[in-house]
Amino acid sequence: MFATGMGLVAAIPAVIFYNKFTGDLTKLGDQLDTFSQDVLVRLSRRASESARD
Repeated sequence: MFATGMGLVAAIPAVIFYNKFTGDLTKLGDQLDTFSQDVLVRLSRRASESARD
């Protein structure tokens, strides 16, 4: 019974931190995706502007 309690003391915070870590990674991935799309749009606009000149 004591070992089960100690296991839960270790497992519950581990699950909480794991969920926070994966959530933060997902958020970072979304930000990087948005950034790369923004760069692509800007480069595309510059390319089309220089093609007109």
